[in-house]
Amino acid sequence: MTTETRPRAGGGGATEPTTTGPTTTGPTTTEHVRKRWRAALKAGTRRTLDELLAHHPRGISRSELAERVGIEATGTFGAYLSTLWRNGFLDERDDQLHAADVLFLPPGSQR
Repeated sequence: MTTETRPRAGGGGATEPTTTGPTTTGPTTTEHVRKRWRAALKAGTRRTLDELLAHHPRGISRSELAERVGIEATGTFGAYLSTLWRNGFLDERDDQLHAADVLFLPPGSQR
């Protein structure tokens, strides 16, 4: 809860505390960012993301990624990649798949 103050009835400059409801704060570390997003993903998509993170900052080919996740590079694997694309967690550069920058807090911003 966030506590603010408002003028107290009767005036005179006195204030009283009020609550304005729950407050959410953003993630404070890169690990917190990853943990938060991983929790929202299904197991296969989570394994795919974990492999992308393990290769960061290098990329990985689709076929190697599928092999490391333990499935064929078609069908279900495509669904895993689609989920990661749709959520902004996957980038592709020079025929390599990369974990997107959104999964990493900028240096100096971690508290």
